[in-house]
Amino acid sequence: MNTQVISYRLSTEEVLQLRQKGRPGESDSQIAQRLMREALGVSTNMSTKSTTTLDERIESIVEEKLSAFAANQNDLLSRLQERLQLTESRLEEILSTGEAQVSFVSVDNVDKNVDETGDRLLSGVDLAKRLGVNPGTLTRNRAKPNFTQWSQGKDPEQWAWQYVSEVEQYAPVLSTG
Repeated sequence: MNTQVISYRLSTEEVLQLRQKGRPGESDSQIAQRLMREALGVSTNMSTKSTTTLDERIESIVEEKLSAFAANQNDLLSRLQERLQLTESRLEEILSTGEAQVSFVSVDNVDKNVDETGDRLLSGVDLAKRLGVNPGTLTRNRAKPNFTQWSQGKDPEQWAWQYVSEVEQYAPVLSTG
């Protein structure tokens, strides 16, 4: 479609009358173009949308996207809460049936042992080297009920070891015999 620019001046009174026929958000030029097309009987399908209408559409789209996002987040949260509840109930079941036994050593008991063994608290990496095992193997075995016997069998001096969670290190276990 070929177009040409037509420019002319209107008096202040004519501009005020033109504005009275305007739609919300239309500029003076848009009002004049629409009215000219209507007067000529030309299609107004190319009518300009007001900024208010455009703002409303944008706002509607944003609200729709945010609602979808919020619904998705709520769904994820619900699924995570369900999994947490299942995990907690499984843990309670394991602990109540005795499937797993976890023993913790108090720092008070370790302090007595440490004095007699020459301050031998070791990090996981250091104890793994001493026992000749991978640090991951050490970590997996420390919660097992036979950890002290297992570590004693691996130790070059046959020392038994225990994990002290409060300090996140391993301490030798002194025999009480």
